[in-house]
Amino acid sequence: MLNIEKIDQELYIARYGLPRIGDANIIWARIKDNTEVLREAVKVRRNRRNTENIVNGLAISDAMLIDYRCVDQVAYSELIKSIYTNKDIARLVIGGVSNIGYTFLLMSLWNHSLKLTEEQKAFAVSEVNTAVHGIGVFDIRYYILRNPNWTLEEKQKLIMDFWDNDEIYDEYLEQWEWSVVNDDENYKGQSFPPFDIYELFNEWSYDMLLEYYGNKETTDRIWEEIEFCKQMHKLRRPQWESLPLILS
Repeated sequence: MLNIEKIDQELYIARYGLPRIGDANIIWARIKDNTEVLREAVKVRRNRRNTENIVNGLAISDAMLIDYRCVDQVAYSELIKSIYTNKDIARLVIGGVSNIGYTFLLMSLWNHSLKLTEEQKAFAVSEVNTAVHGIGVFDIRYYILRNPNWTLEEKQKLIMDFWDNDEIYDEYLEQWEWSVVNDDENYKGQSFPPFDIYELFNEWSYDMLLEYYGNKETTDRIWEEIEFCKQMHKLRRPQWESLPLILS
């Protein structure tokens, strides 16, 4: 008989335990190839106190949202359906500080190939009113704006709705830009990256980045973040771009 609780606990301890016991990669590799386990893990049930809904396998479902390309799509689709129809499931988060507050809903937005319905998009936006999905400048608002399911027209409205204070929006945008500059891949053992914000966003081309990183995957990731920040500038200009030029 399938013991999902035992299987899930083994993965949880290996990934989030204090101390961690076992090799999480090996355990997950074994689990993700077992369709029966995955489909059982995403089934929704009430928790032991009967206060809210959870899934049978929290750690397994969490891993599915991370490794979405390599899991049974029937199980994955069922998990996505539950996330976008059940607030309890959408707000599930495991690992505490280890995963810096990534909820199931927020993690689902990492999959840019996932096609969301209008109802699912509306559900995600409605969850912005809570403080449970992500922390700091990389909360659910960032991931919605990064996600291609929303059109530019929709994002232009959302970027105004998400921040009613210009100064706070400006700070978020600047922090997004600095996170690109300060990406670990930029240092290469040096004390500082070879560019500042202005140079990276205005002078470095894709080919220059590709030559610097020597890795297309890294280049694509960084380039996408640069393009995102540029897009946000166009959709909502920060205050400093609107200030009149003062000639000395």
